[in-house]
Parts: sequence; C-alpha cells; structure tokens
Amino acid sequence: MEISFRAPGRYIQRNGALDDLPELLAGYGSRILLAATEGSMNRFGKQVAESCRDLDLTVETCQIGKETTQVDITMLANTFREYGCDVMVGMGGGKALDTARAAADELYCSLILVPTVASNDAPCSALSIIHDEAGAVLELRVTKRNPDAVVVDTGVIINAPIRLLVAGMGDALATWFEASACRESGAKTLAGAGSSDIALNLARLCYDSLLKYGPSAVAAHGAGLVNEDFDRLIQATVFLSGVGFESGGVAGAHAINDGFSACPEAAHLYHGEIVGFGTLAMLMLRNTDEVLLKQVTSFMKEVGLPMTFEQLGIEPKDELLLRVAHVACTQSVMGNMPFVVTEHDVVRALLKADIIGKSCLEEE
Repeated sequence: MEISFRAPGRYIQRNGALDDLPELLAGYGSRILLAATEGSMNRFGKQVAESCRDLDLTVETCQIGKETTQVDITMLANTFREYGCDVMVGMGGGKALDTARAAADELYCSLILVPTVASNDAPCSALSIIHDEAGAVLELRVTKRNPDAVVVDTGVIINAPIRLLVAGMGDALATWFEASACRESGAKTLAGAGSSDIALNLARLCYDSLLKYGPSAVAAHGAGLVNEDFDRLIQATVFLSGVGFESGGVAGAHAINDGFSACPEAAHLYHGEIVGFGTLAMLMLRNTDEVLLKQVTSFMKEVGLPMTFEQLGIEPKDELLLRVAHVACTQSVMGNMPFVVTEHDVVRALLKADIIGKSCLEEE
C-alpha cells in the first residue's frame, strides 16, 4: 500500500501569535513581502511592518484582489522579484492565502501564511484554487511544497464575523466523510497516493472536535472569549481539516461546491457554506443511516450552518441544479466517490438534502 502525507513545516496557534511573527520570519530571511487584501493590510499591515523593524527586517507590501486569479499571482511574483525579497508572507482569508501560495510556488521561496479568519481549511495545504474574475473555479493547482509555517492568532480570528467561523465548520464537516469515501474507493489524494491511516484518523478527530466544541465555540465568539473550546475548534477547522483533506482526499461535497462555484446565483456564499450543504447532499448519495444523519443535521442546526436552499438564498430551479450537477460530475472530484454518481443522482441528492434540512429546522 502506497501512502503519502503532507503538512506545513510548522503550525503555531495561540492568542497573540501575531507577536511571534517577526522572530519566526528572521529565521527565513531579512526582506519580507507582505501580501494581503485591502482589509487585512489596513488592519494588520502596519503592525507587522513596525514589529519587524525591531529585528532589522525590511517589510515591503503588495495589495492583492479578493479572487485568486493568475493575473494577481503573476503581479505578486513580479513585485517580489522587483523588491528583491526572500520571504513571502500571505495574510487574510483563504483566497488571499491561495494567491500568496501560488506566487511563492513560482518563485520557490519561503512562505509563511497568516490566516485572519477561520472560514476554510486552506492555510496548511499545498493547494491553490485558481478562479476567474467572476469567481468560478478554473484550476486546482497543487504546489511543490506546503507552507514553511502557518501562524494562527486566535485573538485575531475571534474578531472576524461569526458567519466566517461557521463557514469554516462547514468546510471541515466534509473532511471525515470525504476521506472515508476516498479510502473506500482507493482514490489518489492531493498528497499523491492513497489515504493513510494517519490522515483518516486526523479527519475523524476533526469531525469529533466539531461536534464537541463547535456549539460552545459559537457561544465563546459571541462573548468575545478565546477559551479552550474556541482554541480546539480552530485547531479542528484550520489544522485537522487542512491536513485531513489534503492527505485523506476530497470527493462529493467539494464536487458539489465546484458545481455551485460556477453559478452566479451562488456568488454570495462562502466556500464552507456550500461545502456544508454539499456534505448533506453527499450523505444523501450514500444513503447514510438515520442515526448519523441526525447527528450531522443537529450539529448544522445548532451552529447555524445553512441546510436548505432558502437559507442559502438560492432558488432551486431545474436549470440551475442541472448546471451544478453537470460541473460536479464532469469537471471535479466526484470520481473519488466509491460508486458511479450521475448528474441525475446529484440533482436528486440536492433536493433530498433540502427536504431533510427543512425537516430538521421544523423540529422543536
């Protein structure tokens, strides 16, 4: 049996971890390029630059767009060369980190990623999802290396909107179910081989942590309190889900996400919100037993993950569902499922997920 496992060189998570960044960077180089979207640059760029000066580090900045496009990747790589930098720091949400990761891959330079939200499990991986200007997925680009380090400041994460935290749980919800499907089908993972016991167990720990700490982490967020439950939840959504999906495999839930990403009707939704609903639909494809299905829907309801088309803000017209199903089955990872899935199967699973979601919401 051939297995392969990928992970970042270092993973650092604590309240105030942003303070650790200058000392960490000094171990990789002396001339830093900080890449971030406008919001993250305004919130944290000055803090990072000033703290790095104490260690005689030079920090240049480059503002990137909200989508991970090849145009921005090329612009960022050219800026890095122009300034003569030796370390790339990507800061922000998943798409900003994907841009920095893809540019660093072209440069083959040191890469440090600093997520400012926990809306998805992208930070730890060696995967950049490339989009067009409208947000549709064009390419899943596997980079040569994982980040040298991922720095997660939970004091920063807790100040992001609750919707982003919940979206991260939706992305992580798929991890164990998809890794299990890939193990059953024998699909090759993004790490380049079959799903290992290491990845499968981490994926299961991710799922168990979501159920155990998710609801209390939502409460902690509401109180602005970075406590142990909040820390454990972030560990699950960023690290466990990140290494779990990369080395465990992705399947039906992310295929459905890719289908929706090609539709303007879903442009207002976060990746994790669609993946969460895609997970519910994937469970419909697998004819999941009632006990497990109840566990999943109860969790989704308790933390506030959208589980109906109405909550998603999408009108389930036949034409839309057929478009989603076509992309999911022909241009994505649906082939990693342990059985053949047709476009008709996907449409039916989406409609069944909506019915199950409505039923759960109506329960007292």
